[in-house]
Amino acid sequence: MSQSFILTHTKKKFSPENPQLDQICLQDIAHALSFIGRFCGHTDHFYSVAQHSLLLAKRLQQDGYSNRIQLIGLLHDASEAYFQDILSPLKKLLPDYQEREGVLMDVIWSCFGIRPTAYELDVVHQYDRLMLAFELKKYHDFDRGDVLDEHVPQFLPDGPGVCKRQFFKEVMRLHTAYAGQKNELGSWYAQAHILLLFEDMEFDAPIGIDMAWLKRERETIFEARQQNA
Repeated sequence: MSQSFILTHTKKKFSPENPQLDQICLQDIAHALSFIGRFCGHTDHFYSVAQHSLLLAKRLQQDGYSNRIQLIGLLHDASEAYFQDILSPLKKLLPDYQEREGVLMDVIWSCFGIRPTAYELDVVHQYDRLMLAFELKKYHDFDRGDVLDEHVPQFLPDGPGVCKRQFFKEVMRLHTAYAGQKNELGSWYAQAHILLLFEDMEFDAPIGIDMAWLKRERETIFEARQQNA
């Protein structure tokens, strides 16, 4: 029996049962998160998962955290591009969900050549909770009794299209800054796949990226993968 799959924005066939590196695409992550609403859509105006992630990464930057931790913060909900934004009360009724989400996030981290440490994930989790308290107060006027973060940036892109572009470019900027210092995985496949993530040429090249070189590298990688298939 063939596995079921989800057809993504870029027409990739994503398998929820067996996610693979070549099924993950930054275009799909940026697109889907920009069109998926936080709080299951229960806000007075549209507020996307991508907007939430951009604000969280910006807040980490304000407090002086590294490009690497900002990137982890920006991508912390990347699995929701494929599994949707499942609300916490519902997650508790789906015992298999968190396990599958963890497997998918491991694949996504591998795509970007990152293995987040427990400390880094804890930092992002703390800021995620700060953002949640802020968002509940802002969009629902609901106070959980948390100390509200007064330094959350007042920034909302104009619609999903603008947000998608900003999310894409911010991932590229942070990844370029971080990967220029160190690629943790170091494997040929992981490094090659990072290049394949940046395959949308309609976006402006970030500083430090030679797009002609990137195209040549991509062609070389595709040829090598075909030979090794």
